[in-house]
Amino acid sequence: AFIANAAGELVAPLINKAAIRADYLNANARQLQAIYNYQRTVLNAFIEVVNRTAKVDNYRASVEIKQEQVKALEESVVVATDLFMKPIGVEHASVDYIDLLLAQRDLLEARTVLIETKQQQLTAIVNAYQALGGGYLSLNPEDEYGVPYCPPADFASGPVYLPPAPEEAPMRPAPVDDSLATDQPAVEP
Repeated sequence: AFIANAAGELVAPLINKAAIRADYLNANARQLQAIYNYQRTVLNAFIEVVNRTAKVDNYRASVEIKQEQVKALEESVVVATDLFMKPIGVEHASVDYIDLLLAQRDLLEARTVLIETKQQQLTAIVNAYQALGGGYLSLNPEDEYGVPYCPPADFASGPVYLPPAPEEAPMRPAPVDDSLATDQPAVEP
């Protein structure tokens, strides 16, 4: 029985040669597929980071242009105000009140656009930080202080919403300093 069992174990690989070869090729194919999936994930992450940092740079340049525009419009309002305040006939240039109001309206619109562009720039900075892997508080589903876990973002799903504001999250206990401990009992109020 021992010799028959040993002979069977030695002959089995020869008989199951095709099945063993198929399992080997299947494992190699799964390994190549895992490598390609990993490379695709890394490439998508790289593209995401590059796109988001380019967006930050574009918004930075746009904010600079909008700031220059606001400065020019502020000067325009100052000049229009000066020309409006001059008495008629002192110089050739004078401005109607409507022109002064239009200059102020243009300045207000430019400031509003500047604020919106700055807000978009800050949002782009946060998104770039998130694409680089930032913004996650814990790797545990719930850490020791009860702060919920933020799962990694899927690249196509959009922004990940962070946990509630700090005032809603539990406070962390203050560290205890044993060096100040004395043998005297604590005084209770």
